[in-house]
Amino acid sequence: MLWKMTGWTETASAGWTEKKQPVETYIEADSMDEAFEKARAIYGSGIDTAQPAE
Repeated sequence: MLWKMTGWTETASAGWTEKKQPVETYIEADSMDEAFEKARAIYGSGIDTAQPAE
């Protein structure tokens, strides 16, 4: 099943400030838990929404 994942990720920058970038991606997974696991492995813990894309 294809899942649409959204949230944010932090970008690297010089200095101590952190910048957040919005993320919208699609992940192929058998369950919502697996989709979150895959998306968070790539983008970090800011991925907080999953919707079936089909």
